[in-house]
Amino acid sequence: MAGESAESIRSRTVYALHMDEREWYNIAYRDEFGDYIDSGEHAYELVLEILRDEFEDDLRNILDVSPEKAEEFILAIADGIMESDSILFEEIEDFKDEFTDHLEECVETGNYAEALNY
Repeated sequence: MAGESAESIRSRTVYALHMDEREWYNIAYRDEFGDYIDSGEHAYELVLEILRDEFEDDLRNILDVSPEKAEEFILAIADGIMESDSILFEEIEDFKDEFTDHLEECVETGNYAEALNY
């Protein structure tokens, strides 16, 4: 993250969440063990997993080294989520608004460490 711009973080978010239709429909109803799972529940879990994989280490490093940069980092992730047209959000329509509200609340309360826990 060091020196990474808000635009770069937004772009990383959009890119990380991208999944084409074929890729999604091949896994939509099956978990990692091949068992049936509700597609909405699966999309929800995948989005959270993708965001944590992409940003959790960066957020932890920011909080250790430059906590004053956490607000910009978290809000850039929120912007990227809102910009994303990922097929995953078709399964969980309200997630974008709910999760970005959560991120904004974490910023408002200064509870940065909980931003990716939802």
